[in-house]
Amino acid sequence: MPSEPRSRWARPAAIVLLCAGVLSALICGYLLTLMRPRLYEDPAVARSVADSLLTFTPPPGYEPKGTIDWRLLTFLSLQGVYYEHRSVDGMLMLLQVASPGLQGSDTVRQHIDEVLREKNGVSDALVVSPNVERMTIEVQGRQRDFSVSRAVDSATDANYRLLEGTVEGRNGVPVLIGMRVVESAWNIDAVKAMLQSIR
Repeated sequence: MPSEPRSRWARPAAIVLLCAGVLSALICGYLLTLMRPRLYEDPAVARSVADSLLTFTPPPGYEPKGTIDWRLLTFLSLQGVYYEHRSVDGMLMLLQVASPGLQGSDTVRQHIDEVLREKNGVSDALVVSPNVERMTIEVQGRQRDFSVSRAVDSATDANYRLLEGTVEGRNGVPVLIGMRVVESAWNIDAVKAMLQSIR
């Protein structure tokens, strides 16, 4: 029984489909590399990112150290900067999550604020006391709430103070301020001065 002749377009169609598949895989790979978080440990870059988020004066001893920049195409972007204390175990962090497509949505703004407060990284690896003090300070012309907690590093038994709260960034998007410092270096007056310096 003779076999049916193959269509003269079968082979070129298979080649076109194979090329389209390979091209799609390359494009997807490229897009995934664009969406990878970028970490920089460069004080100059950190200072520049901090200036783009807020105008403020960090407490004495805190120096800019590094940044994270994570853009998920046009849907979402996360920018952060961290400062470290030059002589004690202390960290100050600014973190902003923006979503241009959802700008102006109070529901989204509230959700981002809640997520930033829950998942901030300031208290990672610490056992945080459930007793949280609320501190209300005038920042940017309005009363803002900040939480102050105590924590212990279970590996070293070192005691820490934690601060977190959100303020409005230069572009109108909330910026989380998180701070962790050993208890012996906690200076509430310097913290209040930093918060009040925010513009």
